[in-house]
Amino acid sequence: YFFFLMIRRPPRSTQSRSSAASDVYKRQHGDRYLDLKIMSGKEKKAEKPNMWESLLNEAMQVSKPPTGNIIIVGNRDVGKRTLVNNLIKTYNQKIYEEDEADMASVSSLQGNASSIDYAYLDVKNLDDPENNEVITRMNTWILDDISQKDMLNIAFKENVVKNCVIVICLDLTEPWRLKQELERWLTTVSEKLSEVFAQVPLNVQDEIREKLKNYVRNYEEPKFDENGKLIRPFKKEFTEGAEEEEDFEKIKKEMPLPDGVLTVNYGIPIVFCVTKSDYSDTLEREKDGDKKLDLIQMAIREKALTYAASTIYTSSKMNVNLDVFYEYLVHRIYGYGFRFKAEAIQKDSVFVPAGYDRPTILNETFKDLKDENYDNYISEPQNKKIIIREEVSADDNQSFYARLGDIKKSGPPPAILTPASARGQMGFQFPSTTPRNTTTTIPANIPPQPSGNTLAPTMSLQTSSSTAQLPSSGSGTNSNSNVSVVKNFYQNLMQTQQKPAAAQDDGRQSQLLDKEKLLKLISQKKSTK
Repeated sequence: YFFFLMIRRPPRSTQSRSSAASDVYKRQHGDRYLDLKIMSGKEKKAEKPNMWESLLNEAMQVSKPPTGNIIIVGNRDVGKRTLVNNLIKTYNQKIYEEDEADMASVSSLQGNASSIDYAYLDVKNLDDPENNEVITRMNTWILDDISQKDMLNIAFKENVVKNCVIVICLDLTEPWRLKQELERWLTTVSEKLSEVFAQVPLNVQDEIREKLKNYVRNYEEPKFDENGKLIRPFKKEFTEGAEEEEDFEKIKKEMPLPDGVLTVNYGIPIVFCVTKSDYSDTLEREKDGDKKLDLIQMAIREKALTYAASTIYTSSKMNVNLDVFYEYLVHRIYGYGFRFKAEAIQKDSVFVPAGYDRPTILNETFKDLKDENYDNYISEPQNKKIIIREEVSADDNQSFYARLGDIKKSGPPPAILTPASARGQMGFQFPSTTPRNTTTTIPANIPPQPSGNTLAPTMSLQTSSSTAQLPSSGSGTNSNSNVSVVKNFYQNLMQTQQKPAAAQDDGRQSQLLDKEKLLKLISQKKSTK
């Protein structure tokens, strides 16, 4: 019999039983510690080369502004798409001027057949004019038909109310509709905003409402330093301590706005954009033109106080205030500095930003118009007289053929008079056209004809080939004589023309040639001489 005895040998690195037991423990738990040690080593090695990259990525995420949203509403043909296309062409071209290939990606509006249109405007940092890098985009939604207001649900989302501007476009070429259309669109926008805010948390609503209120309360006209650089608004410095500064800001926030300002606060900036402002020159030339323009401006600015809205006049045709409009939208959405001051003197380039107007300012500016009625000066022009033409309806084929059959059964149509027979039946005779060498004679027993177009009742025309006697109404000639007269008349026309001879005028004869023949005769005489 053979017996095999197997003895386990301890690890070579182990010199004793105690070390062997320790090695067993390490084998049970060592893999976990080894993995942790390896991972910690890798992390330390990875942190060194990627530390700055991670910092840059975090900085980019923090500094990149969110996407803005512009909602433009107004009647069809008011000039909304033309305005947006001009902004795209002007500012996107400036942004892409170094790379023409990128211009193919610029969006534009081609037509107005859809219920709602979409475009986008590229945005750059207005605080750094030398930097043309596109940092974000502003979505632009355009609605024409107020009956399609439900399409605004695409643009109005609860997550865009923080970075949104509403633009209501009005047409200056139709001032009699301006107030009515403004009210209609404000009502529509208010209804949609009420639906949207029902889905927005209350703390977000309070936040954006307070933000708009503070903007109106703290508005200041832009200021510039010695180099013409815009000075950004800054908080007032207090030397006595930060507590007084906090107290000042607290008191300032609690100060109420003037009466009539921002009585309706949705927390979203609203802009009243009056398009086609170049038409102001035409209105100014009309009777009471200056007063009409002032009444229009006063009506818009008074309504703007209720919503703390801005008022701006633009003209895509004359490139008026397009830069102001674009930079103001970027300023209100992203908070960049704004370099344009308010303008209320120039009739075609009015710009009144939110927070500038107060009831006292309006009362002082338009104190002479408070008692004037808007509708007395600005009314719809009288329409031209419309001519209503009688409608002509055609018979169907069967009725038409039946009428033709009745006409045929009633007998032949009345005879059509020939030119010669017509002359005879009318009681006088017209001279026939004769060759230019023919002498026209009038019997001596006929007295001279008075001036005018009165013709002799009968006359004899002697020609070189034949004599044509035109019958009078009482001669009793038959149809055969009429045929012969017509035949002779056309034969005379076909004869070869000869050189004209001087006509003898003894004081009794008169040329009865028509005007066209007489002019030809005079021209030929001149050419012969």
